[in-house]
Amino acid sequence: MKLFMTIDLEDWYNAHDYAIPKEKWNSCESRAENTTRCLLELLSKYEVKAVFFVLGYIAERHPELVLEISAQGHKIGTHGYMHDKLYQMSREQLEQDIHRSIQLLKDITGKEIKHYRAPSWTFDQRTEYLHEILQKEGIQVDSSLQPFWTPLSGVAGAPSRIHYPVINHEKSKVLEFPAPVCEIGPLRFPFCGGLYLRMAPYWLIKKCLKRTLKKQDCFLYIHPWELDAKPPKHKASPFIKLIHNYGIRNMKNKLAKLFRDFEFCDPERFGVGEQIDEK
Repeated sequence: MKLFMTIDLEDWYNAHDYAIPKEKWNSCESRAENTTRCLLELLSKYEVKAVFFVLGYIAERHPELVLEISAQGHKIGTHGYMHDKLYQMSREQLEQDIHRSIQLLKDITGKEIKHYRAPSWTFDQRTEYLHEILQKEGIQVDSSLQPFWTPLSGVAGAPSRIHYPVINHEKSKVLEFPAPVCEIGPLRFPFCGGLYLRMAPYWLIKKCLKRTLKKQDCFLYIHPWELDAKPPKHKASPFIKLIHNYGIRNMKNKLAKLFRDFEFCDPERFGVGEQIDEK
């Protein structure tokens, strides 16, 4: 089975945990260039290529960074434009958000955009029309489904394998590559990115990866701000600060170990898996 590296390229103030109002984003200290270049250096050192799901808001402000990522052989996908939760947008707003981000990334890179990931995994039953929108925009692979529930996102009991969803009795033409989980009997354990990857000890991540890769293709995901050695200070509750910052200091070393211990596949093959669930 194949293992992929994926990056959700957004800045620290775009994260939903801090819930910083969008009208204040332009006054926040931007860390996207420095943290992304730190990540690019690490990827280059270990000869790992990744799928970068780029937020349109960031691409518009740092087009040269997107070009640099593409020039280094990484795959560019879209993370939407404004990092809004899907279920808080109308269908029309979602269509506009996705279209705007795709056109922007096409204009910057001169390449077709074929991969999408929803902000914070917020694809669920309330936005089943997402695949219709993605198909219309030429997206071939979606990676927005979180097959477990949290207060922010996810669908308990959703398929955990790569599959073509059946929506309104019709099979989608857009492949869904869900967030990987380690399955032990009926239990599912998230481990592949975000707080889960930062929080879990390395031996456990390694064990979960090996177990999952025996059954299906898998990916890891990370945000560039999770490598920020000195993250900006922001007023928030101790709990929110813990969620946002826990494990950041050790993240670079953890990634380096993963890059040494596992072989990562060409991002061109992301979603082209042998283990597609046709049920």
